[in-house]
Amino acid sequence: MTVTRRQISAAAGPAIAAFGFLLSATVYFPGLFTPDSMDQFEQSQSGHFTDWHPPVMAMLWRAFNFIHVGPELLFGFHLALFWIGVWAIGDGLTRRGLAYGALFPLIGLLPFVFNYLGLLWKDVAVAAAWTFAAGLAFRRQAGQVKAHTIEQVCVWAAFAYGVLARANTIFAAAPLALYLLGGNLFSRRLWPQIAAMLLIPPLLLAGSAVFNKYVARAEPQYATSSLFLFDLAGISHRLGKNLIPGPWTAAQERQIPNCYGPDKWDHTGMGECAFVTSTLDERDLSGSPILTQAWTSAILSHPMEYLGHRLAYTNELMRWLGPVPTRDAFMETEIADPRYANTPGPLFRAIEAVCEALTDTPLFRPYFWLLLAISAAGLSFAAENSPQRQVAGALSLSALIYLLSYIPFGVASDFRYAYWSIIADLGAGAALLACRWRNARVLGAIASASAIGVIAMIGSSIVSQIRT
Repeated sequence: MTVTRRQISAAAGPAIAAFGFLLSATVYFPGLFTPDSMDQFEQSQSGHFTDWHPPVMAMLWRAFNFIHVGPELLFGFHLALFWIGVWAIGDGLTRRGLAYGALFPLIGLLPFVFNYLGLLWKDVAVAAAWTFAAGLAFRRQAGQVKAHTIEQVCVWAAFAYGVLARANTIFAAAPLALYLLGGNLFSRRLWPQIAAMLLIPPLLLAGSAVFNKYVARAEPQYATSSLFLFDLAGISHRLGKNLIPGPWTAAQERQIPNCYGPDKWDHTGMGECAFVTSTLDERDLSGSPILTQAWTSAILSHPMEYLGHRLAYTNELMRWLGPVPTRDAFMETEIADPRYANTPGPLFRAIEAVCEALTDTPLFRPYFWLLLAISAAGLSFAAENSPQRQVAGALSLSALIYLLSYIPFGVASDFRYAYWSIIADLGAGAALLACRWRNARVLGAIASASAIGVIAMIGSSIVSQIRT
């Protein structure tokens, strides 16, 4: 009996995904806690939700707690979404003729993907949910088979979970939503794409607000205040005078311009600057119109200082120049309760060592993934129309928008903020391998420009490291 390539792929893809699931479950069991995770776990137990972290993850965690109290079920759920998603993408690639498409789930074992799979984070929730949604949709479109109703419900539920899990996902959700709706991202009629990009984000924002207020009944904690404070502190630092409103003493007025670092907003509440956030909270100024007006006025009155602050932050986030500012390529659990603590084993330590060895390389610098998203989006325009072209366009545009959204709205520079973009880039790149090309000249020009950009950025990164 002759075994066909399709039969081998049909067996290899699920086997790799199952192995990846078991490996990640073994290494990270029962899930890794950070302070954010612990806060959401406490909310899941109390049933009292706040909107500092979008409450959907804590609500889902609470539902799992009715079956078993602990992180295990949420941890396993996120892993299942991710590994099913990468299997589905790989199976779709095989259906579209990519010889080794079934090997796509191996991306989950790459150090810059595997490193975060065990963390009970919103970032992982978004990446896992959207990988699942895009994967199942692509698998059906690749086989030109209509999805079952239950499958469609699962796809849209996963998409919604990703949208609700992080506030800034509404922008990156637009190309993905258009793709899931069956829209043609490359249609010559531009109005569907323009309408999607303009209408989907505000609709999702409104839906998220309704969900948080009326479904989750989340207590407002004015998370946008962190953005206002970060920008006000950045502008104040560059001006050398305080623009943050409050009942400050003369000494505090002089101190506030120094309560700033371009890497994160937390400097306004740390050490000698702890008085800033505590005073604003005590006086109910966080979330007040006074703070919003001060932020708007500061940007309009001092646009160059604002742009300088945002440029400095963007460099911290993208890690283009200079050394990596934070060693956050790998995380250990921070929960003390032995019932929920992960015990690192030899595999854990080996993966940690690999990540630490690669930390200063472009692979752990978000600018690299931003450039890949730009390149993949450009290359998708040169491809012949096909399901793989459509998914490549949706994933690359989503990855690009997701990272770019942090430039004006980000308040910290952790590497984890690139997580969805990394996975989406890898999916888009694999899909492009299965594409046929309409215009060899356009393809060559885009590929050459991408290669030059990659080399230039890697070179600048290496030079900056040598100098430091």
